[in-house]
Amino acid sequence: MGGCLTLASATLLLIEPATLASQVPVVVEGRVEDAESRNPVEGARIFSADSSTVVLTDSLGAFTLRLSASDSLSLHVERIGYLGQRFDLPQESLSRISVLLLEPAAVALQGVTVVAEQAIEVLQQNLKNRRNAYPHAMRAFDREWLDRFAPIGSVLDLVRQRIPRMLPCDSDPAQMCLPGRAPTFQNPFPTRNLTVCIDGRKSIAPIPELDILPIDDVALVELYGRDGVKVYTADWILISARTGRTTVMPDNFFGLQC
Repeated sequence: MGGCLTLASATLLLIEPATLASQVPVVVEGRVEDAESRNPVEGARIFSADSSTVVLTDSLGAFTLRLSASDSLSLHVERIGYLGQRFDLPQESLSRISVLLLEPAAVALQGVTVVAEQAIEVLQQNLKNRRNAYPHAMRAFDREWLDRFAPIGSVLDLVRQRIPRMLPCDSDPAQMCLPGRAPTFQNPFPTRNLTVCIDGRKSIAPIPELDILPIDDVALVELYGRDGVKVYTADWILISARTGRTTVMPDNFFGLQC
């Protein structure tokens, strides 16, 4: 019996370090730069296909992404105005700073074809139909309104102007919240999270993402009462039209759909 226990203990000692090693997180550090100008790219989304963790680059284009040892080192990088790209990093990247060069999206605003113009009209009408189907109060600000009345600065400045009660959430300062309507003894200061959609995707950190998005780059901003905000850039409108993606997902009882 003693011999069996000793053998079992030795086996556990051999297995446990390997198991623990697979659970130890690894850290990927890097910097995202514009492939043409080599300037840092702020606000780029970095994530791995094997992980739900997403981080944004800072003003210097730097990021730190923590992954489990079992995750691959294939990173996806997305940023408005750039092509979404995948970078397969070598194992040595764990011990150095990786520089990821992001290619600007080649979107020519001049020379829009007749087909693209028709698709833009269809897309705009579909967006209007979705707004009309929304059961509560909402406001839409197109390019003409933005040119005349929007504050100079970022889209976040516009949101703060039009939703003055908006504040960073206590649980996550990068998220947007509104004061709740039903305070209780247990929760005297309730808040409601706002859904923020940017170019058809749900924002993971709306406050910093909208803060670096200039109003001049935006074609349409929609404010859906106490539910959230939808923002569409001019590049997204044009690319969607040229590629025939004119349908939009309808909102439903459970909230806004990006």
